[in-house]
Amino acid sequence: MPSYSESLLLKNVFLALTYRTANFPSTLHQCGYDEVYIEKAFTNSQLKHVRYDFAASAPARNRSVLLEVKGGQYTRPEEQRRLQQQVQRYAAVTGEDVVQKAGFSVAPGLDPRQHEPQSFVVGIEGQMDGIMAVIPASTSIPLLEARVDTADVTYGGAVIVQGSCTDPQLAAHLGALPRMYPIPTTLPFDLESRDIDIADAIVPVILQLFYRLPSVTTFRTQDVIEQAIPIWPLIDADEQRSYLGRVRRILGDLAAHGFRGWFEWDNGGRQWRIMQSLGQVHAERMRTFRRLQSLQHQALGRLGGGHLQQATLPLDGDEP
Repeated sequence: MPSYSESLLLKNVFLALTYRTANFPSTLHQCGYDEVYIEKAFTNSQLKHVRYDFAASAPARNRSVLLEVKGGQYTRPEEQRRLQQQVQRYAAVTGEDVVQKAGFSVAPGLDPRQHEPQSFVVGIEGQMDGIMAVIPASTSIPLLEARVDTADVTYGGAVIVQGSCTDPQLAAHLGALPRMYPIPTTLPFDLESRDIDIADAIVPVILQLFYRLPSVTTFRTQDVIEQAIPIWPLIDADEQRSYLGRVRRILGDLAAHGFRGWFEWDNGGRQWRIMQSLGQVHAERMRTFRRLQSLQHQALGRLGGGHLQQATLPLDGDEP
């Protein structure tokens, strides 16, 4: 079973809150926040770079929420210093920044100059002391504490513990929930995930490609990641290149070790080439697939031990 970092769980929580997800609260969706942006980067009014883990806009209400999610205690000086710098930059984000620079939508008839963004720093219940020590109560950035059980992967509401929410409708929906809800893992991994957890998400996609032979004999890294991450188009383009680079390196390791002889990088075609098929007869296909599953377990075990061959692969911009 893959493991999820605290920050990745928080991203998945707010993704689910923005959609009508079965057996999960739809707090943000109910307040009109239905356009989602992941790892959104742009510059603030002071031309300083900002990158939010999660953002959602409510075009019909001319509002947006922008979240910096934090897993962990944040007690180390370098973490605290970096967080202070982030908060200072977030405090200088304006409506003009998110509409004109980040491309957030505004419904027809509404004045984009009146767009109201609000930034939040989000942590996990019981882990906010370090964050609160860094961010003064006088700042315009409120702190949101999410009730998340990382062991059970469940969510039980979010509460403002410092500052205030400028959207009264959203403020009325925030609070502890009467029970815990399983967190849908729509985003199975991010750039902070372990190699084994990324491989755990992408290897099943590769195995499915073998079923599609002979109609499919090659594939791109992007083909794999689009199948593994259903919300791939929501991730900022700059961050997508980083995701592609990370997944490409892991594919290179799998091709050189766990799945050696099954697929390889075609440098001329700038894509991956499938080298073997499952066979034509059903019984043969099943035997071969079970063999691939065994290779999958071995490959994941190897990556779980921290072994990753840093093969020389094309740069992020080389593959279409």
